Amino acid sequence: MEEAVAHRDYLLDSSRLVWRLWTGRLPTGIDRVCLEYVRQFGARALAVLQFRGRIVVLSSQDSDRLFRLMLRGGPGLRRRLVALLAIAWLRARPSPPKPGMAYLNVGHTGLHDRALPAWISAHGVKAVYLIHDLIPITHPQFCRDGEAGKHSERMENALASATGIVANSQATMDDLTAFASQRRIPMPESVVAWIA
Repeated sequence: MEEAVAHRDYLLDSSRLVWRLWTGRLPTGIDRVCLEYVRQFGARALAVLQFRGRIVVLSSQDSDRLFRLMLRGGPGLRRRLVALLAIAWLRARPSPPKPGMAYLNVGHTGLHDRALPAWISAHGVKAVYLIHDLIPITHPQFCRDGEAGKHSERMENALASATGIVANSQATMDDLTAFASQRRIPMPESVVAWIA
């Protein structure tokens, strides 16, 4: 285990931010929350990236570089991102460097894909998800076609693989609890934490 990993207890899923930076899209509210988690936990975390069912953990050095790049932004961001990821992906490992690490997914990234819960189970990761809303399920008329089914998969996978759930409001927690009850999926430990 690399020496710099010793003080890193978190795995921070950075897939959503990488994708958003890659496409050059303006940040959404969820993106801003993801960036705040990078600010808060980045120094104690390793970046996790998901791509087409493959999940990797970046080294501490590459994680730090990626987190700095995300927070700094600026001109030439996509070029710098490509240069970093071309090397970091090759050096990345398929599993966490130590058992029992907390995996934070605060952007719903990859939750619809069965590869994520399987990876969590295989590596003994303690998954904590921030759930922003269940709007695609509760109000599908305001979302793209097919999003209700995809979001249902996200919530089922999150409930089945989570050690803990954070909801951004009591309304979100109530919707998730009702969803879990309807699907007969036990609720993991959960807390409401408003976004400051």
